[in-house]
Amino acid sequence: MAFAEGARRLLLPARHDGAWQLYLLDPSQPGVRLESQLTTAFEPRARVQLDGVAATAVGDAQLTQWLRERLIAATCAVQIGVLEEMIGMSTRYVSEREQFGAKIGSFQSVSHRMADTWIDLMNLRLLGHSAAAMLDRQPLATLEVLAAQSWCAEAGHRVAASCQHVHGGMGHDRSYPLWRYAVWARHNELVHGGVSETYAAIGAAIAREPAAAAL
Repeated sequence: MAFAEGARRLLLPARHDGAWQLYLLDPSQPGVRLESQLTTAFEPRARVQLDGVAATAVGDAQLTQWLRERLIAATCAVQIGVLEEMIGMSTRYVSEREQFGAKIGSFQSVSHRMADTWIDLMNLRLLGHSAAAMLDRQPLATLEVLAAQSWCAEAGHRVAASCQHVHGGMGHDRSYPLWRYAVWARHNELVHGGVSETYAAIGAAIAREPAAAAL
């Protein structure tokens, strides 16, 4: 759980009678143990272990899904900014770095790869904004959110790899800012489930409501 240590209350999902519910609990009570962890993006998190604790139910499965879809849409928005900055840094780098007496950005392989990163970013931006707009008008937008999440993972992986590649060894230097964005993109890619898990969720959502997936 993100930033659990030091929090006055924890909001956690848990199953009750086979259905998900949201519970609010006091982490200072006996039976709550927090184990410090560090995410891929080097952000503080904690593994929460509970043993006979008191908790207050504050929402049902529908509210849990409502919150989850908005968290995913927010992560997609963050990923848009992360990838946009990575592409900007890489574009500036290939415009200045010289090899064989020429700017490496003039090499066809480099320019094509950077063009692909831009296309990936545009696809993510379109689906991310579409999901956010749908959630602004209705409680749930499951397929739109899952589609955005799939591109959050796909684009995050490809853009980070391409930007690090065109930087050469500099792209993997921990003292160089690009590396920080690369691990952030990786975190956003995996935090709500990787791309395979997301595609499985899309398939399950379509199977439940085929008409909702019709164009």
